[in-house]
Amino acid sequence: MRCWRVARWWTASVLLAGVGFLLFLSCLSFFKGDIAWGPRYLTPLFALLWLFVPEGMASLPPLYRPVILILGLLVQLLGLSTEPHRLYIETNFPSGAYIYNPWVYFNPCISHLLQRPREIWEILWKTERSEDFTPAPSPTYALPLHDYLGGHAAVQKYHLFSSFRPWWLSQRYLSASERPVPLATTMTFLVCLTGMGIGLIFLALYGRRNSPACGPPMFYTTFDTSRESLLSRS
Repeated sequence: MRCWRVARWWTASVLLAGVGFLLFLSCLSFFKGDIAWGPRYLTPLFALLWLFVPEGMASLPPLYRPVILILGLLVQLLGLSTEPHRLYIETNFPSGAYIYNPWVYFNPCISHLLQRPREIWEILWKTERSEDFTPAPSPTYALPLHDYLGGHAAVQKYHLFSSFRPWWLSQRYLSASERPVPLATTMTFLVCLTGMGIGLIFLALYGRRNSPACGPPMFYTTFDTSRESLLSRS
């Protein structure tokens, strides 16, 4: 609401562009973005709407904020947990089904969000070793159409579909010579980068807390665009 009161035209333009973008994608038969966790074509819109998140979170009761953050983190972890092809393979879902029936993506049987807990449970309880790592020519090669992989049997046959998705976990199946990168070294590098990023965030927050009171953020700054004001600046 504060965004609407202070920057009404900017907020209205964001809403108009967002609704227009959503309606445009709704006209496409492949609006979901094929095999993906959620409608990935909406990612640019989510990035734009993220500008309103701090103000929205600040308007919520304090007890609600950690709950929303935890739920958001949970959804992201579910999306990263295993390969999205798995669900379509085990259900023998035709790759071109959305062309003839766009509403099929609303079927709960092929909903990644609803089916992912079951997939995680099955991976945790799997004991036998898979025959091969991937049906692709190499570990990092693009996967072929899932229509021709053999249905549910392919889930058990290929380690890529019956293991957790983060590559540093699934590629432990491969020998050292088959791995595209040394896992231990790369993981150490990524952990160090993550630690540096978190450290910079806390450093910025600490500096802001100990700095004099600042004025309103530029996001909410209003400008005098009257004719007299513009002429006085020229």
